[in-house]
Amino acid sequence: MTVRLSFISCGLAALVGAVPALACSIAQPDWNKRVKHSDTCSFYYAGANDMGAGKDAVDQGNGLVSQELSFFFASGMAVVDCTSATSAIVWAKSPPQDEQTSCGETLPISAHLPPKGALDVSGIGSVAGLVQFAAANGFKTTADANDLNKNQRHKDRFDAFCGCKLHYPESAGAKK
Repeated sequence: MTVRLSFISCGLAALVGAVPALACSIAQPDWNKRVKHSDTCSFYYAGANDMGAGKDAVDQGNGLVSQELSFFFASGMAVVDCTSATSAIVWAKSPPQDEQTSCGETLPISAHLPPKGALDVSGIGSVAGLVQFAAANGFKTTADANDLNKNQRHKDRFDAFCGCKLHYPESAGAKK
């Protein structure tokens, strides 16, 4: 009886000790599924741990397409110039120090978009202009949206240029 109780006590202690470590973990029973894309370019199950997702691709005019992304605890906006087949991602900023969580997630990118924020993709007009604006305003960027697909198995990759295929099918970006 004493031995059984000690195993139960150790099991409970291990479980209680593990709770803080699991607090920021997302439970997923089936890891590493194939990325699922919709006709409007939204996607989910991207990345090695299936933690990447994207909303519908939005035509910003003049060959630009944007897409809100989330990867684990990071939120961003991919912008693709379909004419030149260039892209970049602007990542959301962290919340103020007094609003941060122990998991370290960023604000949703929507907090930086109009009407709440100044990150106006249609008003900036180009990928280079977006990167310049982002740097001047303290945003982190990824120079090429396809960088998120590096070192990923084919089934874990999302199509960063899907919005070009949807909105500008004859463009250079649609051919990527």
